[in-house]
Amino acid sequence: MKAIKTFAIALVASLSLSNPLIAGSADFAGIYGGIQASIVGAAVDGTHTSSTDNLVSSNIGVNKGGVGKVIPIAGFEAGFNLPMGDVFFLGVGANLVSGSGTLAQSDEDAGEANISIEARDAQTWYIQPSVSLFDNSAMYVKWGTTAINLEAVGDVTNAAKFDLDGNLYGIGMLTQFNSGIYVRAEASATSFDSFQFTGVGEASTAILEGNPTIAAGSLSLGYKF
Repeated sequence: MKAIKTFAIALVASLSLSNPLIAGSADFAGIYGGIQASIVGAAVDGTHTSSTDNLVSSNIGVNKGGVGKVIPIAGFEAGFNLPMGDVFFLGVGANLVSGSGTLAQSDEDAGEANISIEARDAQTWYIQPSVSLFDNSAMYVKWGTTAINLEAVGDVTNAAKFDLDGNLYGIGMLTQFNSGIYVRAEASATSFDSFQFTGVGEASTAILEGNPTIAAGSLSLGYKF
């Protein structure tokens, strides 16, 4: 997140010193749609509180730590760009990732509490303030809200499914050709609400809590109608 904010500040500073702009906001106006491929680094910082079913205090243990995975994903995007001036325009759109991926996996030595955190069907709605540059290119910052279905799979006593919401922040560059085809490169980070479930391994009263965070590098290919 800090790296993205630093990049955004550097971008604004460079724009103030740049050459006169050639492309205009009208070049990007209209509806667009495309496909998106991303490399996602997902991490879950959490706490595992274990205890016996009779809640004897001497048998309670608390473990804190983090686990994560790096996974490739693919999805779709669609939206529209609205000119707000000669060079500024506002993008509004959505991303959809259908399918599932493992955000994090924890394997216990004894094999009694092996758990995977699976994310399914992510949906993101966003706004994208943008400024047009030269050679039919634009740079933008993005803010959005993401919803995912989260499920704990493995040595879990009780069903553990959650609908989590998170805030996405990103920055990227868009290049659009005269044909209407565009390429978009983006870096983003999303921080989600916390989740909690009980029943891990052989302890039905054990509690697992976590806060998922996702960082992604994405490349989109699409068409502006």
